[in-house]
Amino acid sequence: MMQLEFVWEQPSVPVDFRTWRPISSDTWNRCRDFSNALDLKKKSYESSKYWNPDAHFIGTIAESLVGVLIGSHPNLDIQSAGDGGHDFKGTDVKASTFIYDPELKITPKEFKGNDFVLVVVDLKRRRARVAGWADEEMVRNGTKKDYGHGERYALTEKKLRPGLPSRLMEK
Repeated sequence: MMQLEFVWEQPSVPVDFRTWRPISSDTWNRCRDFSNALDLKKKSYESSKYWNPDAHFIGTIAESLVGVLIGSHPNLDIQSAGDGGHDFKGTDVKASTFIYDPELKITPKEFKGNDFVLVVVDLKRRRARVAGWADEEMVRNGTKKDYGHGERYALTEKKLRPGLPSRLMEK
């Protein structure tokens, strides 16, 4: 497993997950370098979705923020079939660049007993924050929408649980 050291402002205790956290230049550059390498390897993989030209970069930022908040490293293994939705201990981290109305969007094939964390990434201001999380049952009870790439389940930020799943907070 590849390990990158990400540099984020250390969270205060108790942690306010919805607080915007600035992305340091070190973390920005490490995420960019890793995502460029990932893009080169995964361009032809079926698991790669390029609905956003910076998909891997944005996802790496989101995963690195969650990793710092829980004191762990995300799963950065490069596999042709993806990581199976296991970024951390039964948890899949999703990212959104929609600052004001982010939605957690999950395809039916992503249901594998995971929890899902939504991280909002503001590329323009180089910052990110945790919007909240949902378990699989919550997502299945969400609204079904087609954003042009097939039907997905969607939950608005207001419908997410605050913070991170307890399984991530357990050391």
